[in-house]
Amino acid sequence: MMPRGGVRDTLRPAMSDGTGYSNSIRAGAFLLTGAVLALVIILVLSKTSAFSRMNGYVVVFTMEDGVGGIEIGSEVRVAGLKVGRVTEIVQKFEEQRIEVEIEMRAAIALHRDAVVIRSQPLLGNFTWLNISGLGTEGGGRMNPGDQIDARKSGGLLATIVGPANAGNADRMFADLVAVTGALND
Repeated sequence: MMPRGGVRDTLRPAMSDGTGYSNSIRAGAFLLTGAVLALVIILVLSKTSAFSRMNGYVVVFTMEDGVGGIEIGSEVRVAGLKVGRVTEIVQKFEEQRIEVEIEMRAAIALHRDAVVIRSQPLLGNFTWLNISGLGTEGGGRMNPGDQIDARKSGGLLATIVGPANAGNADRMFADLVAVTGALND
């Protein structure tokens, strides 16, 4: 398009060329793509599956056992496999307990006699909740929102020899103390 003076303005493209609109479309597509990519990255980094159904439960710890190392976002595992995460930690000191709210895949049937313990590695402070036994039908199936009492983890010994053997090792050390005490008498 030519102005009246006959000299074309080369600094501004004419809108009739379509370049002004196509740049707006390109910019909009770029921003939309960036927003979608950012959302995908956030979902991946938060380790959340937006498409799987989750059930929430409350794991109750005594003040004696505590929840050292458990944080919002800590993993919930069944037999070592990641199936959920910690969503909230509620301090109920007046009741001498701490409630840890978790969410885990709805396809996993959790029963009232399930075994939930706090686990931690030998090195580092990455702590998770491990459900080493989902319980039995005789224990009754839990509904979303139900509470389950956590069991004592056994500490470092349970991490080394496993929770089942930690009880045996504790008894062995207690017997050893009794024997050495009897020898000293």
